[in-house]
Amino acid sequence: MELFDGHVELLRQAAAFSARRHELLAQNLANAETPGFRAKDLIFREELNAALQGRVIPTRVEIPMDGHPQKIHPVVILAGDGRLRVDGNDVNLDKEMVKLSGNTLLYNALIQVLTSQFTLLKTAINGR
Repeated sequence: MELFDGHVELLRQAAAFSARRHELLAQNLANAETPGFRAKDLIFREELNAALQGRVIPTRVEIPMDGHPQKIHPVVILAGDGRLRVDGNDVNLDKEMVKLSGNTLLYNALIQVLTSQFTLLKTAINGR
């Protein structure tokens, strides 16, 4: 029997991927003036949604027979808008900042949900 029905592990993985995405987006911003640098992004929303709905995406999500996802694999993609500058760089500072802000909100929300799960567990253990 799993505590929290596997949701804590799923939330933990989502938070870890959100942290990794933050690193990639920060790299994009740091290399905004680097000639030839191409913006990258980490996507896992599709995989997370599929895992939450119990659907199987064979190349990205491993779901055992009990239906609880064990591992979600993020996918790194080139995320530029397709408009290369003369120097070959495609980082759009405004778009990257919007992505970074949205990802920060997602990460904070995931951490809040995880915290509330553990607070509920602590309350149950203490009997209050």
